[in-house]
Amino acid sequence: FPSHDNYGERDTTLKYNLLVLGVIIALILLIDSHITTLHENQRYSLLATKLAIESYKRKDYEEALKNLDLAIEFTPKDTSLYKARGDVLLRLHRYDEAIQDYEKLIELNPSETDAYNKKIFVLFKKSDYNDAIETCDLVISKTNEKNHLIYVYIMKATILKEMEEYEPSLDYIEKALFLEPDNKKAMEIKQYLLEQLNLISK
Repeated sequence: FPSHDNYGERDTTLKYNLLVLGVIIALILLIDSHITTLHENQRYSLLATKLAIESYKRKDYEEALKNLDLAIEFTPKDTSLYKARGDVLLRLHRYDEAIQDYEKLIELNPSETDAYNKKIFVLFKKSDYNDAIETCDLVISKTNEKNHLIYVYIMKATILKEMEEYEPSLDYIEKALFLEPDNKKAMEIKQYLLEQLNLISK
């Protein structure tokens, strides 16, 4: 006959196995609940984004902003939402907040070139020329992508032009034209710079 000790061991093993099974079931339920929540959040975020797009088309930027705020609450790591909200904030002339969203986008996706471009543009709109130039230099040091470089060279030239730093501005316009000789914007700025430099030399 089985001894009392054997019964005790079997009882302990059974309790242990039931405990392990209970933990496993609890984890499965937790994971399932988490996945369900993620799917629901994505669905709500998508709905809020669609409403934001409709509001943006109607030029109701305040309503678009509210819906984008809601979408970001549901999916805070969706980089496209920060770009969209930054663009809406830019429309509302809320420049500091727009920069925060572009910086968040850069934080989440450092290779997102458009975020750098938008940040430079907003800093320029704010007349925050030193920070704009600093951001231009950062981009120039980080990228070899032709179209991105052309944009940044032209933006830096434009900023320097506003600061009446005509010769350094011309240097960056020449860099842009070297990459794209028929760039109309660059040619227009070059013409203006040459006229200013000619006036100064007289």
